[in-house]
Amino acid sequence: MENKESFRSKVKSNTVIKLLLTIIIIFNVSSLKSQESPVRFYPTFGVSVGFFNPKNVNDFIKNDLSNNNVVTTTSSDMFAYYEVHGGLTFKIKFVDISGFAEYATSPKWIIVTNGSSRTYFFNRTTLGVSTNFFIPLGTSKQSIFFGGGITYNFLKFKGFKASDPGFRIQAGASLQFGKFNLQPYARFNYAKSSDKLTFGSFNLNYTGGQIGFIFSFHRP
Repeated sequence: MENKESFRSKVKSNTVIKLLLTIIIIFNVSSLKSQESPVRFYPTFGVSVGFFNPKNVNDFIKNDLSNNNVVTTTSSDMFAYYEVHGGLTFKIKFVDISGFAEYATSPKWIIVTNGSSRTYFFNRTTLGVSTNFFIPLGTSKQSIFFGGGITYNFLKFKGFKASDPGFRIQAGASLQFGKFNLQPYARFNYAKSSDKLTFGSFNLNYTGGQIGFIFSFHRP
């Protein structure tokens, strides 16, 4: 009888221990889940400035001015462009994936000393997808990120048009202020194509560095 009772007590104690362990495990899992960053899906907007050296475009401008005997008091070279960005971002924990559309233009206003001023525009329209990986800094509200993506670029200057795939790599910081998120970044873009002509080709090159800001509104 004593053996049976001791056996039963052992079974009961083991059952209690198992129940306690199960409760502890469930509690820990629930705590971890509550600490996980929720999935986010939100629009993004941005502005930036980039720097490049479109050689064929700059040569065209110089030749155009020279052929028309234009005397200028300013440089004819394009070296900077301005961009606006719009996109949709899906974020979970420390990774985000964004689909985006961008429009960039490089305007060149040339002051002419012997006639009317001239204006040239070199434009880029870009569609793409990018991924960023985030590393928290102390708190979940501030982090640094790095990533990259693939793009498809439509380039246009005067009567020249071309399109080709490209890519980008980028790094920056994610700063959360309440529901407002600001991401300053630095980026390298590869965006280049050629307009095939009967007498050769005309290179349209938007490759270069870029700095800017992406901003959005969502919970941390």
